[in-house]
Amino acid sequence: MFLLLHKHRKGILRSYTGVFADYVYISEDMLASRSGLTRREVYDALVLLSRRRILHYIPGKKTPYIIYTRERQEASRICIGKEVYEDRKASYERRIKAMLEYISDGAHCRSRMLLRYFGEKSECNCGQCDVCLQQKNAEPGKDEFDEVVCKLTEALADSPLSLQEAAHRTGIPEERLLQAANYLLAEERLVQQDGKLGLVR
Repeated sequence: MFLLLHKHRKGILRSYTGVFADYVYISEDMLASRSGLTRREVYDALVLLSRRRILHYIPGKKTPYIIYTRERQEASRICIGKEVYEDRKASYERRIKAMLEYISDGAHCRSRMLLRYFGEKSECNCGQCDVCLQQKNAEPGKDEFDEVVCKLTEALADSPLSLQEAAHRTGIPEERLLQAANYLLAEERLVQQDGKLGLVR
């Protein structure tokens, strides 16, 4: 161990200048490479040297940290340009408008509204939000039929399914799926084979 400590101390002195005057950032990996030791052996040796008061070793933190390269300015000295201010104001207004629309709109799926806000798109309603549940309880209409068609085509995207399997996957009653399937068959967007429905590729 004495030889290891002596070799390691010489390695530090040869690799870094100013170690006698002030703290110096060191690289355990570089010392390990130069001394032929493992990183763990370098660490253990430095800890032992520190315990024997030969040097003062502060191990590096494993968590990342930030060093600010500029001095913090007083708030009274910060000047925000008019263009930056106007851009931020417009951005806040858009966000507030979107929030109010989300709260007050009772005709569009909440999930689709959220996706649209974050720049994504969905062709089908979620079927779980208050708007979708309210529409499910209303009288069936064109929008609901289109939704069933959409859900059916999504369910058949991976592989052909029987009507019963499609009903289980979508949660839509078989009689409503049958109407959508007949429509898609008439439009030649579906094929039926061996009792299963599949998309026309």
